[in-house]
Amino acid sequence: ATARAPPPRTRDFPPLMSASIILPLKGTKPAELSNALLSYYADVTKSRPPEAAAAAARTLDQVRERLSSIKALSDTTADAAATELLAYERQLAALARRLDNAGAALNVRFIWRDAFRPKQKVEKGDLDWERVCTLFNAAAALGYAASRAFRRGAQADAFKQLQRAAGCFAAAHDMVRPAIWGLDPRWEPASLSPDLGLEMLSALRDLMLAQAQHAFHQKAVDEGTSPSVRAKLAEQAALLFGAALRTLDSQELRDYVTEEGSLFKPADDSWLRRLRAAEARARAIAQEEAAAAAAADSSYGAQVARLRLASELMRRAAAAAPDGSPERRSLEDESSSLSQRTRQAEQDNATIYQDPVPSAGALPRLEPKLFVKPIRPEDGVSSAQAAYADAFPALLPAATAAAVTQFHGEVHAKLHDLSTRTTSDAEKAQKALAELELPQALEACEADKRLPARLVRAIAKAQATGGVGVLEELLSACTALEKEAVGAATMANEVLKAEEEKDAALLSDEPRLTRPLLHALKTTQPLVITRSQLDTNRERLETALEVTAKLRSRHESSLREMGGLDAPLEELEARLPHLDGTPLEAEPCVEALRALLDQLEQLKAEAAAKVEAGRIRAPSRAEALAELGAALLCEGGSPPADGSGAAAAAMAPFDEVVSEYDALQRRREALLAAVAEQHALFVVARHAEENYAERQEYLGSLSHGADEMCAIHEGLTEGHRFYKVVLTELRKASEKGAEIADLREAERASLLRRMNEPPPTFTQATAQPAAAHAAPSSYAGGGASLAEARAAWQASHAGAGGASPPPTVPAARPTATAVPARPTPVPARAVATPVPAYSSAAAAAPAPKTIMCYGCRNKFGVPPNTAIVACPFCKTHNRVPP
Repeated sequence: ATARAPPPRTRDFPPLMSASIILPLKGTKPAELSNALLSYYADVTKSRPPEAAAAAARTLDQVRERLSSIKALSDTTADAAATELLAYERQLAALARRLDNAGAALNVRFIWRDAFRPKQKVEKGDLDWERVCTLFNAAAALGYAASRAFRRGAQADAFKQLQRAAGCFAAAHDMVRPAIWGLDPRWEPASLSPDLGLEMLSALRDLMLAQAQHAFHQKAVDEGTSPSVRAKLAEQAALLFGAALRTLDSQELRDYVTEEGSLFKPADDSWLRRLRAAEARARAIAQEEAAAAAAADSSYGAQVARLRLASELMRRAAAAAPDGSPERRSLEDESSSLSQRTRQAEQDNATIYQDPVPSAGALPRLEPKLFVKPIRPEDGVSSAQAAYADAFPALLPAATAAAVTQFHGEVHAKLHDLSTRTTSDAEKAQKALAELELPQALEACEADKRLPARLVRAIAKAQATGGVGVLEELLSACTALEKEAVGAATMANEVLKAEEEKDAALLSDEPRLTRPLLHALKTTQPLVITRSQLDTNRERLETALEVTAKLRSRHESSLREMGGLDAPLEELEARLPHLDGTPLEAEPCVEALRALLDQLEQLKAEAAAKVEAGRIRAPSRAEALAELGAALLCEGGSPPADGSGAAAAAMAPFDEVVSEYDALQRRREALLAAVAEQHALFVVARHAEENYAERQEYLGSLSHGADEMCAIHEGLTEGHRFYKVVLTELRKASEKGAEIADLREAERASLLRRMNEPPPTFTQATAQPAAAHAAPSSYAGGGASLAEARAAWQASHAGAGGASPPPTVPAARPTATAVPARPTPVPARAVATPVPAYSSAAAAAPAPKTIMCYGCRNKFGVPPNTAIVACPFCKTHNRVPP
């Protein structure tokens, strides 16, 4: 039997890529974010921003200015910079969720430089762009902090920081992708700087995850985990390094990550060479760990084969590292040490174990095991996000605000429906009890000499009104005021009706008068307004008359019952009929009914309390915007389609109120059924009592009289106040109608005078040469004789029924007041005198323009170059068409 040696001692695997994860920071230029934010807040809310919002906006600018001043990271600033960058990004995320289109309406331009090519600048106008660039810098700061943790051996810190850096790149990738994809992308893909392209962000994410996986492998080494598990961890790290390398070594990114050369400096591809070396080294470590696992399983041939493969991969890693770099020297040392261990294993196997050594291709493929994942920024600084979001509760995207408004409306509609149901159900229960004559029937079972407490209170309230005498005084006062109001309404109506009849008679007697001309009178509008007010007050008066008539009827029908309440309470109780035989109070159904009625009253109070509690809990719109709006923003801006989420949770208490009320209503229905059952027993017992009907009638009379006295007193008091008000209004209408009647009579007379003025006449002496006046006749064309002009006038006035005589000579005729048209500079209200076309000079003038007055509908001629002319018949000013 051959002796088996113990597995080789585990060695440390120091990190190789500590230099490669130190990414440069993106530079930026100042941006006036706070002023734009506060201005937008004021525009949206139509109010001045609160101090909390102003302070949050100023803080945002201060943080951005402080972060933009960091040009390079160091051991003393990396951790603080990463924390503040992530907090700033969360604040931007909280703000962006409250704005449509990621805050594009703020009109703030954010300018950022490329991290690897600082000469390239990209400018965009929304908060998502600012967030993506901030996430890049946060990932760079976390990577630097992880490098520092590697150097001091804090693998656990490096493991966490690298996953957070990968989360930053993943979040940036998820924000860039929807912004550049689609038929109508928000950002043009070509407008992005290369460091924020999707491929670059994916590669940097994989690179950070690879380093985190490597850190976890080293942590497993420190904790003494089995070599087989460590081999899987190392293999996964190699796969992640390979994924990052394939992306960065593509044609699109190879030149970008390679530093450009110059006349005195060659191109530097050390970044890619370090990544190639890291991948090969991770594969070598995986094979080395697998060799240790094989040795632990006494598979020394497999151990030798894997050590040979690990030695070859380590040699490739050393060759891939940049020339003269510390990484290359470290890899060469590792390669030399691994080669020596491989030779020792070969020698031990050849001399001791003599296991067959399989070829590299025959070795089983190592199974990778992933222990890392991107840690998103929102997983670490939610408190800062929430605190900042509370500063702008009134800012919400349109969809979220609509959802909040819908929720607010549904809550209040639900409570309104519940309130309506409560009232309706209570009225139905009361009606059901009233049909059973409850609780009056039970009140008749009180002690012989005592009235029920409820009835005592009702009588006291009725007596406090003053009794029947006060009611009769009120009724008499209302009747007197009613007569005055009816008389005032009749008088005002007659005055206005007379004016309307006069207008109708005038239109009938004067055919030339048109309704538009009559309506143009100044008193028409006051007349219409007064008529409308009078009709309204008459309708109100008619309603009041009906109400008063009903109250009068109720007073007459209840006079006997109300008159009995004038006696003192002791006397009323002394009139109670006495019960003979066994008191009705001793019947079990009486006690049961009282208990059931008490439960119904208590249930009614509970139902009202439920509704009131719901009203108290119902948020105002501002509270809904602040509370539900913030919750919906965390869900994506709108309630989920399945009806769950914050909106459903916020609605749950009100649904619970409705459910509790439904349970109360079911209890009420059960109680009413029990009341009906006990009431049937009570009716049987009541009929057994000889004097029960007399007693019940007496109590019912008192109760009805008290209720009627209070109701009639309240109605008559309100009616008395109303009659005073409406009487004042009707008197005003009457006075106003009389005033309008006087003014309108004068206006109608003036209108008739203008219409009956003699028409213009023409004389031979008034004819002027056309060259001197250049004004055509108002009645006929140029060159016509006086007889022809008179004939034309008569023809134009044929429709008036011959009411006015034709023009005579030498009667004076009215002149037309005209405003000359531009550009002739004449006075604004110049008087244009129509010139008859009797002379030969006028015959040579151009044909005159004739228009029809829109007031009296008569035609007349107008002088040339005139814009506005007064009608010679009714003096109405008319605009002359061009």
